[in-house]
Amino acid sequence: RTLPFAIGLALLAVGCARPSYRVQTLVEADSAVVDRMVENQIGLEGEGRYSDFAVPGVSMDVAPFERVCFLNASRHRAPDGTTGYYLAFSYTGPDQLIIEERRTMELEIDGADPITLERHGEVSRTQSDLNSSFTESCNYEISAQVLKLLVHARSVHVLVKGSESEVNGYFSQSNFENFKRFVDGYVR
Repeated sequence: RTLPFAIGLALLAVGCARPSYRVQTLVEADSAVVDRMVENQIGLEGEGRYSDFAVPGVSMDVAPFERVCFLNASRHRAPDGTTGYYLAFSYTGPDQLIIEERRTMELEIDGADPITLERHGEVSRTQSDLNSSFTESCNYEISAQVLKLLVHARSVHVLVKGSESEVNGYFSQSNFENFKRFVDGYVR
């Protein structure tokens, strides 16, 4: 009697752990149609650790402010019929990257030599005084062939260097699944 219940709980937990995958479609001012993944958070090297100090008078450690990074694929269809693909990179954290000074992102796929992607357009930067964080985002041009490589890879490392700091990220299993769904639905 408890075995079917335990199996049911396990299936429920697996169903709840399914990666989030959403695509938003919007029309830009120049009538280009953009299909973009949203909320595809990648892992960051060195995150998820607790600080090594305790709050005085309380028996708990405090987690440091974590950096968060999203890498969302997008397809841009221009009114003239041309199609381009981009990776929308977004970083929020306590340190500035200042990626305006650098124009590239490197993708290391399965340990091979890095593929360098060029920045497309301007960098968006904001600062929050509430939690002393910085947010920077921009698009990097990517080919359909490289998007397809990402789907079939075993490991992907992402490197974005700024003049003040850098982001060293990696794909988790849910990122591979999200990219596969995007490529299957939007990349030709």
